Amino acid sequence: MAFGQRIWLGDFLLQYASKGKRNWFKAYVNIKQGAGAEPVFTLLLHNFDDEKKRQIEQREQQFFLERSQLVSGVGHYVIYLDRGVWEGSSIIDDILGIDDKFVRTVDNWVSLLTPEFQQSVPLKFSEAVQSGSSFRMTYQIIRPADKARRWIEVNADYINRENLYKTNFEPTLIGTLRDVTDQMEYIKKIEEQNAFLRKLAWSQSHEVRAPLARLIAVTEALSEMTPGDPDTETLRNCLLPTAKELDDVITRLNRNINIFEEASGVSLRKTPDRKKKK
Repeated sequence: MAFGQRIWLGDFLLQYASKGKRNWFKAYVNIKQGAGAEPVFTLLLHNFDDEKKRQIEQREQQFFLERSQLVSGVGHYVIYLDRGVWEGSSIIDDILGIDDKFVRTVDNWVSLLTPEFQQSVPLKFSEAVQSGSSFRMTYQIIRPADKARRWIEVNADYINRENLYKTNFEPTLIGTLRDVTDQMEYIKKIEEQNAFLRKLAWSQSHEVRAPLARLIAVTEALSEMTPGDPDTETLRNCLLPTAKELDDVITRLNRNINIFEEASGVSLRKTPDRKKKK
């Protein structure tokens, strides 16, 4: 114990007995030397209610931000470009499948990319850094935790922190990250369905109608080949209505396809891709 020393006892929320008002105080004790060399303790209270309320409000805002990110599955991060390192919210660890042992450098982040993105993503990232612009990209990673392939959507803006904190120049990228694997798989299924519908529409519009037209022509020519033959006429009367009925079915299908294309803006009757024969 040293004379002249001030010891902080803690922060306290005190309520005034008369007014019912409550304020935050910092409590200290001063130690002085008395007339007889004995220690004299003096209690000091410092009202810092406004500062404490701002601290509580900031913690609440941080809590609400973290909870909203958790609910929405979105994490936030900051990349310190000069140092080549990054830090982010805890949800990013779950999205990327990493733990505390993962060294948070830009190079290690790039190492998570699947082979098909290991060139395009760093190139676009470098372009954003050099131009001081935003970075927007969707790419696939392999999670270290379970080796699963996941689609990641990344958004970031270039920020000069000198403008924010009035500190030394420190360029950064600040952004968000989320797992969009479910959305990408859904889009893939829709694309596969559209590809199937295109092939189906092409087949019934061209490949089916052509032989049907030939069948109708042959049927109508039967009477001319053997005029007056009752068996030929019976065969013609059976085939021709059936062929024309099938032609009506194809016509209705085409009409429905037209309605779908106009409503969706999707063309289903483009020539389907065919693999070239070797």
